[in-house]
Amino acid sequence: MAPIGGWNQSNLHENAIVRSVSALPFLVLSVWALISLNSLSVTPYLESVVLSGKLRFGTISTPILTKFLDIKFVDDFWRSNTIGYAPSTLGADPVSWFQNFSFLVDYSLMYSIWLLESARKSNEYSPVRL
Repeated sequence: MAPIGGWNQSNLHENAIVRSVSALPFLVLSVWALISLNSLSVTPYLESVVLSGKLRFGTISTPILTKFLDIKFVDDFWRSNTIGYAPSTLGADPVSWFQNFSFLVDYSLMYSIWLLESARKSNEYSPVRL
């Protein structure tokens, strides 16, 4: 098992302080991704699209679905997020392919943390791995 206390000189690989310091680059990248995404600057445009009920790209107009899961608060939350990714996924804006790439890179950071944490010796005989 991994030590609960802070400093354990006998096993630096499973030491909580060493693991915390080695995770700092991931935390810095997470903060950088949060700042660079800055969804608050896009929100006024998304709200106007939600209220109009149509998504317009030049001459193309697409209606917005009002129900996804028939759970109002979940539908309201995901509606603006799906509209934000619509230009890149619908192919209306050829330059916005980078948005999908950025989305994958942001989630690959969380996936890499999950992979690194699951490879620790303390997780060797966990119920998930058995």
